[in-house]
Amino acid sequence: MDALELKNYISSKNLIMDVLEDIKCHSIKAYSNEYRAGLPNETNPTAVSIKKDSLKVRVYTSTQTLKGDIFTLIMEIKKLKFNETIRYLHKLFKLKYSLFSKKEDNSKANAILSVFKNARFRQQFNELELKTYNEDILSPYLNLPNIWWVREGIVPSVQEKFKLGYCPTSSRITIPQRYWCGDDDTFIGCKGRTTIEEYDILGIPKYIALTPFPKTLNIYGLQENYSDIQKRGEIIIFEAEKSVLKMNTWKIPNAGAILGHELSPEQIKILIGLNVDICLAFDKDISEEFVRSQGEKFKHIRNISYIYDDLDKLAPKMSPVDRNIKTFAELYKSRKFI
Repeated sequence: MDALELKNYISSKNLIMDVLEDIKCHSIKAYSNEYRAGLPNETNPTAVSIKKDSLKVRVYTSTQTLKGDIFTLIMEIKKLKFNETIRYLHKLFKLKYSLFSKKEDNSKANAILSVFKNARFRQQFNELELKTYNEDILSPYLNLPNIWWVREGIVPSVQEKFKLGYCPTSSRITIPQRYWCGDDDTFIGCKGRTTIEEYDILGIPKYIALTPFPKTLNIYGLQENYSDIQKRGEIIIFEAEKSVLKMNTWKIPNAGAILGHELSPEQIKILIGLNVDICLAFDKDISEEFVRSQGEKFKHIRNISYIYDDLDKLAPKMSPVDRNIKTFAELYKSRKFI
């Protein structure tokens, strides 16, 4: 099961108490629409609140309230990564762990979509196969921070987090594509960005797929940023990877990229399943009418907003993060809601 299917399984089978008991929460009590429990080694018997339908979690402490979902609760208590949490839950419920389900008919696919409760959006979803690779896919490339990325405002620690590298044979920065609910070393492909300044004059593509992949079946950065997205209760969706990398450099890591400006049915399914607010932050050259049309796909399902440069802060084709953090903050503050 992927993460969204796993959430649906836990909710529909009423397994929340099993999870809370296994992660050593105490004083577990069921109410009409939620469970309350105490954290391990803490005295407050109602510190944890978890909704039965959405599995959204709030943790109340003496100094703050933490938001997330059942995955981030497990990650926090057991000190696991997102992918390790998915494996842990499969093991707990004796489920076979597999990144991809077998091809199924539309009736089963629509049943999977039942996780999106109270949603008017129902688009048929056909299970598609993705080819995955382990970390050997990166072996031809240099695993070193790249000065070109540093000049673009992406610090070495972020380059390391996202496994950026360099391909000396093609003079390209390598951008591995992690599968959003796979393991740390589960990749669906790798993209390359040329470092040749005169690429346009020489007829060299700016970006190529060094290992081809179906970009419409994934969201770049979601695997790495899942916990922060849940804690902040929002995902900011950009077109390209560089914007996600810059947001991480600025310590605003609740971001993802769809590698284009039109959301695919699978990307919509993933975003709805996160059960967080969604902000679209497309490039300057995308019309407001088109951006709104993409946001309308989530109307009455999730809180949806979008950034549009009415302030005229950006040059053509710029991403909202291409100036600086101050400009991005101004654009985000003036975002519009649908």
